[in-house]
Amino acid sequence: MLGRRFDLDNEMRRFDEIRNCTNLGILMGEIERIAVTHRHWDHMAGLPAAIDAIVGQGGRVSVHVNPDMFNERALRLKSGTVIPVANVPSPAELERHGAIVVNNPDERLLLDRHFYYSGEIPGSASNDGCGRAIIEPQHVD
Repeated sequence: MLGRRFDLDNEMRRFDEIRNCTNLGILMGEIERIAVTHRHWDHMAGLPAAIDAIVGQGGRVSVHVNPDMFNERALRLKSGTVIPVANVPSPAELERHGAIVVNNPDERLLLDRHFYYSGEIPGSASNDGCGRAIIEPQHVD
């Protein structure tokens, strides 16, 4: 593991990841793996910029995700109104930026079997009839 670079679900707003790595003296091109634990926008929105920076510094990165992260979602307000939630970057978009996307629901070991990634954890959301999962207000964090 010595000398390996791995990012576990850091908050990735547009350029947070690049700024954080710069402040820590970590070259983006040294990051080999990114494991995303859940689909929140603040954890995935900056992935394309991070991948661009990694590839731009000569790196190759695999991004570990699970299929449920890319389902459309919406919030049901107390009034009953359903508000669609912005989609996170898709696996195809991440690949267009140069990532090797590992998108499956299975648990796996990363970094020479030193890191356990649990894979998909089933959630509890209903469906709005249009294919979107509805997240009830009490489940919004």
